[in-house]
Amino acid sequence: LQKRNTTLIESFGGGYYYSDDFGINGDRKILLNSLAQKVAAHMRQHRIKVLEQIAHDPKSEEAKEAYQAFVDANNQLEGIIAIQYAPSYAEGNGDILWVTNKDGFDIPVITVRYSIWNMGSHNTERDGTPAYIANKLNSESEDAKFSAVIVHAWSTFKDIGESLDEIAENEEGGEIRGASAAEM
Repeated sequence: LQKRNTTLIESFGGGYYYSDDFGINGDRKILLNSLAQKVAAHMRQHRIKVLEQIAHDPKSEEAKEAYQAFVDANNQLEGIIAIQYAPSYAEGNGDILWVTNKDGFDIPVITVRYSIWNMGSHNTERDGTPAYIANKLNSESEDAKFSAVIVHAWSTFKDIGESLDEIAENEEGGEIRGASAAEM
């Protein structure tokens, strides 16, 4: 029943691991290829064409090697969303990397540009409240075609209505999280 204008994402692809660290204590190439084959079969079975990966450094050579393994295993893959684990999910800066599949098509690996994350004074310039991220998105130049934004699962925010105050949503007592925070 998936509508044409919607996309399902395979989150992490086979479990919680870091693509740049996966298999480093064994035969990494064999382990990556085995995992990529299993994930590809699952994705094809459910018609999922976008994969999410998390890494310590989503732009590292090790992460790129992992992306290539997943792209090689699945010629139906249309893209990968790459998240950096720390210090911010958005350290990839929205950069787009390209991996070529076996059919010669370039597949985008899109890093997260912003994260809705309530870390208070520990937020980086790419993390913040829903209002802060909305203001960042609205101030981007016309050249910014789109931005991948991730919502931190455990952050909570307070609904402050139509205010554009970038800090007020961090007030104590906030119970809004997840998709509701993204909607704000």
